[in-house]
Amino acid sequence: MEFTAARIAKLARVASRRVEGMRIVLDGVADPGNRAAIIRSAEAFGILNVHIIPPPVIPGKQTPVARKKHYRAISTGSEKWINVIRHDTPHDCLQDLREKGFRVYCAKPEAPAHDVATRPVPLTELDFSSKTALVFGNENIGVSPQLSAGADGDFTIHMFGLTESLNVSVAAAVCMHWGRYSRTAALGVTTDLSEEDSKALLGKYTSIEHHYGVTPGLTNRNLEEPGAPP
Repeated sequence: MEFTAARIAKLARVASRRVEGMRIVLDGVADPGNRAAIIRSAEAFGILNVHIIPPPVIPGKQTPVARKKHYRAISTGSEKWINVIRHDTPHDCLQDLREKGFRVYCAKPEAPAHDVATRPVPLTELDFSSKTALVFGNENIGVSPQLSAGADGDFTIHMFGLTESLNVSVAAAVCMHWGRYSRTAALGVTTDLSEEDSKALLGKYTSIEHHYGVTPGLTNRNLEEPGAPP
């Protein structure tokens, strides 16, 4: 596909609609497919930054091995259009977000109706006019104790059927869709980036397009486990 003026215009529209002040944190999400799907959803909903903390070592559980072709099929190269920020520990991630002025909320299951003390706030009641980071935990053990202890609170997605939980990639997609529209509606804008930052982002996207081509061969290094087979 030729790199045309229409393509440049599309990249400009995308850059002018990115949201920086609503971020996603993957706290130990272990399944490579889940991580790749969340990256793809983040790009689709205009979320510019996703933070990744490595999964914990769980006795008796083997960490899934990443395969490049599998990632490519799920993420479709979406990771090159956003910032995937890696942290060694939950503390490092929290410190980074705090320095940038973010409030941090952890995704948790709905508490029983009688358990008022530990009941998470509904997603729809979070204030996305402030910089907000939503944390999604490991598929087996949830959000790490370190991140839970340092967060501003917990939130949940209300369920209306018999199913009591969602796959983490589905839950993250629901939250990104709601959070992105809530933030832009509250601010009355289509992006929370400055004009200068939007132009810089367009420059970055144009460089990526020239480097890879419109249909690039992808490496997905941000999503793979160390030593992943080709």
